[in-house]
Amino acid sequence: AAPSQQGKLIGIVVSGITIGILLARFISGIVVELAGWRSIYLLAVVLNLAALGLAWQCVPRGIPIKNHMFYMRLLLSVFTTAKRFPSMWTIFVIQGMVFGIIFNSFWTAMTFLLTETFAFNTLQIGVFSLSGLTGALAGVYLGGLHDKGHGGFYKGLFVIGTLVSMVASVYFYTSLIALLLIAAFFALMMQGVSVISQAQLFQLSDTERSRLNTAF
Repeated sequence: AAPSQQGKLIGIVVSGITIGILLARFISGIVVELAGWRSIYLLAVVLNLAALGLAWQCVPRGIPIKNHMFYMRLLLSVFTTAKRFPSMWTIFVIQGMVFGIIFNSFWTAMTFLLTETFAFNTLQIGVFSLSGLTGALAGVYLGGLHDKGHGGFYKGLFVIGTLVSMVASVYFYTSLIALLLIAAFFALMMQGVSVISQAQLFQLSDTERSRLNTAF
């Protein structure tokens, strides 16, 4: 991708991943209600094998490799990326805090809240999680902010937005409408942080993006 389009294209990929996660929650809720919780694992195996088959057929072959390296050395080099690119630590810490802590805390607590306060079943929780489509659908635009040179500024705003969402949910946890709006806003903020973080990461090297992404 040309440098002027990298953020946009990363936004497309991350949006695809996010939509997959949201649909997985929604579908799992339906399957669990109809066939029990074990059935979703069997379905996951079937779908993963199907995806493996598609990847085997569709991923291009014969692409020249500029940097020949033994595979084990390639894997080990993932763990030394931070040494070669010290600035990536800032990206990792922010993303780890926002996704690893805030995101998981938000949705874990939300699941218990919906179950205990509103008596939602797994299907209803899955439907509620579709509020996260706001972030997925906005992914392309969010990546474009990085392409225009405003990534750092907006990433800061998005981080603040995730914290605002957490605080708001504490005060409005009794209103289902408020929680839906908060969840939608939270998803948008989360997507902004993730897309811009990856776009910033890929700027560090043109030849090690897969390894940088693995470390990420």
